[in-house]
Amino acid sequence: VTFTVLGFAIESATLAIGVKNLAYSIIPRWHGWTPELRKVVKLYIPMVAATSLMNMSDLIDQSMAALLPAGSVSTLIYGSKIITLMMSLTVTAIGTAVLPAFSRLVATKKFKELRKTYRDYVFALGTISILLTMLFWFESETIIRLFFKRGNFNLEDVSTTAQVQKMFALQIPFYILSSLTVRVVSTLQENRPILIAAGINLVVNVAGNLLFMRWFGLSGIAISTAVVYAVNLIFLYVTFRRVLQKRGAYP
Repeated sequence: VTFTVLGFAIESATLAIGVKNLAYSIIPRWHGWTPELRKVVKLYIPMVAATSLMNMSDLIDQSMAALLPAGSVSTLIYGSKIITLMMSLTVTAIGTAVLPAFSRLVATKKFKELRKTYRDYVFALGTISILLTMLFWFESETIIRLFFKRGNFNLEDVSTTAQVQKMFALQIPFYILSSLTVRVVSTLQENRPILIAAGINLVVNVAGNLLFMRWFGLSGIAISTAVVYAVNLIFLYVTFRRVLQKRGAYP
């Protein structure tokens, strides 16, 4: 915990220096409820609510895994740990790279170019994410053995955890493309559908867990997660396409 706090402190100091070098003040100042601030808050609240709902998925998954035989919660956590870390790093990099480009196109009302840019990113990220999925699917046991097989983590644990990890790998393309689509929808200032999508995801997650746990046990929770992000991607893409149609990006 100490080193985590230290890491955030170093990150904050580094960002503060960067902001200062851009001639912006790092000291908060209140200028009242300006129209610009009201607009930001209006867009921000649905995103916070959506993020909160999505973050409940892990708690729900672990709570439902506790209904299964002893050790299931630990296996679920270890089975998702590497993939979650990898996807978090990937999504952070994607957000940093694409958000300015999308924002610039929206600000200049180049919606047809936005559609093309989004499609190009989908092709590139879709290809990469499918390759990552294949890597985790075919080498799951090797990866688990490399990172976790020590101490009391025996061969049986490796096999069980690797199976869960394989199923978690199915979510990678859907998760990455959903994260991309969330950003492009957000730049179009359509944050309310993102909140609706998060609510749908929560319902699908619970229903999927109950259904797939009957058939696949603990691995069913991982399969349900992939279904959640697949549904999320479809909903967000339909929203993106509908918004662009309204703005003349489609014939």
